[in-house]
Amino acid sequence: RGLELNPNYAIGHFYFANYLLAKEQFQDALQEARRAKALDPVSLPARSNTATALYYSGQHDQAIEQCFEALEINPTFARSYEDLGRIYWEKGMRREAIRAYRRAVTYSGRSSLYTAELAHAYAATGRRKDALQLLKELTIQARKRYVSPYAFALVYTGMGNKDQAFAWLGRAYEERAGTLPFLKIKPEFASLRSNPRFHKLLSRMGLES
Repeated sequence: RGLELNPNYAIGHFYFANYLLAKEQFQDALQEARRAKALDPVSLPARSNTATALYYSGQHDQAIEQCFEALEINPTFARSYEDLGRIYWEKGMRREAIRAYRRAVTYSGRSSLYTAELAHAYAATGRRKDALQLLKELTIQARKRYVSPYAFALVYTGMGNKDQAFAWLGRAYEERAGTLPFLKIKPEFASLRSNPRFHKLLSRMGLES
């Protein structure tokens, strides 16, 4: 409705791109993300959104270019390092991915989400001790401020603990966690996709095709 009222509303295109990603309409999402960027070319989140859409469209090298464009504007923009971590991981560049996730954690002031993504990467590469240390950090954080259950689900998925992962995903659903609609397309949760509990959760969210 916002885009009907104002077709040049950059934020409207930004969030419509996110909706289309969750619905697995990747090419349409990329078109919307690019439109948002064109309307607001100095917006770092718009550049990150374009990188994300390129990533899910399978255009990894172009996604990396978008990340570096954003980092040229602001070398401490944490979200672009998160994007790089995800893209490098998909390309099999594990060392580079972990390095990028570390920078995302540092520049974000130790964001719980970025910390969880780093912990997931550690766990998935056999660095269980490092993953557990970050899980402990998240637990301590949660006593002082809000930490989404999604973050804990991500860590436990990386550690191969499916029961805990689904328990935390259930909590994330109850709290309407903002990251949960992207569960179906997130490669980090690929190990859960064959489990009936995964499809039941997607169905509850209206995302099961």
